[in-house]
Amino acid sequence: MCVGGLFICLQNTNFFAVAAKGKSRLLFYWSIYKWSFLLLCLFVGMNFGIYGLLWGMTLSNFNIFMVNALLASRHTGYKFSMQIGDILPLLSLTIVTFLSTYILENLLSCHFVVTVLIFVAIYIALAYSFNLKVVGEIKMVIMRFLKKQEITVS
Repeated sequence: MCVGGLFICLQNTNFFAVAAKGKSRLLFYWSIYKWSFLLLCLFVGMNFGIYGLLWGMTLSNFNIFMVNALLASRHTGYKFSMQIGDILPLLSLTIVTFLSTYILENLLSCHFVVTVLIFVAIYIALAYSFNLKVVGEIKMVIMRFLKKQEITVS
């Protein structure tokens, strides 16, 4: 579900970019294809149980992302290669963090909360060491949270 959720976030951005260009008719026609593909994935996935359904949804979400990304590339000038280039560092960071956390969890047999904290710490440390823009965004979220807590306590 997390993999499929990643594609949902990305597909929506591209969809709204194309919609902002006034291409709603084109989006409607492509939506017929995307919904048909989703139904096909679900019908095939049903034969493999719940995991088959989940992977069918993930495949469909990836398909929708690809269609929307290619439409955005054509109509907004934000080329597909540029989109992948923007996504790749964060995706790589997330995969490395996940694998590190997974290995540590199996070695240490940690509680779920400890595992989440380890994941966050590794993610932030790697993002900071590679000087990714996400570090500034994380700081901003933390500062907003702390300000809200300060207002609530006062």
